Amino acid sequence: MSWFNSDSLLLKFGTEKSTSTPTGEYRTLGPKHMVETKISAATLTTTDVILGDVTLIPKSAILEAVEIDVEVGCSGGTTVSIGLMKTDRTTTLGATALLNAETTTNLQTTGKVLLYDATTTNHGTLLGTAITVPAHITAKCAGTYTTGQLVVRTFYRQP
Repeated sequence: MSWFNSDSLLLKFGTEKSTSTPTGEYRTLGPKHMVETKISAATLTTTDVILGDVTLIPKSAILEAVEIDVEVGCSGGTTVSIGLMKTDRTTTLGATALLNAETTTNLQTTGKVLLYDATTTNHGTLLGTAITVPAHITAKCAGTYTTGQLVVRTFYRQP
């Protein structure tokens, strides 16, 4: 069971509270940070879904790059987009903030690693910029995926 308190914070109880999250933040050498997120493509829908309740990209973070590691090749769907959502859990900063409609063709080879920055095709609309509020990472797809496991690494730095 979960609910939002008067501060709009999500509170979880019982078995929901002990559910592991598919996201985590890692500190790298120097000023860069990295958030890693596991995505099962078969669970994606056409609606933005928050991938991890406890991991946020912080306010003022400058989004530098996104890396996609295809652990299991994707099949069945058309595209995958990765975005950001404000902590109110309803307002998106951009449904394609980190990845803009990458095609299944590029996500179907197991072991393939794709790197996106502000200059690459299908890069997210907010790569290369600083975000103004803390945000959850979201994902959605077009079509219906039957298989696929992606590891998404989002690299940012704090000013």
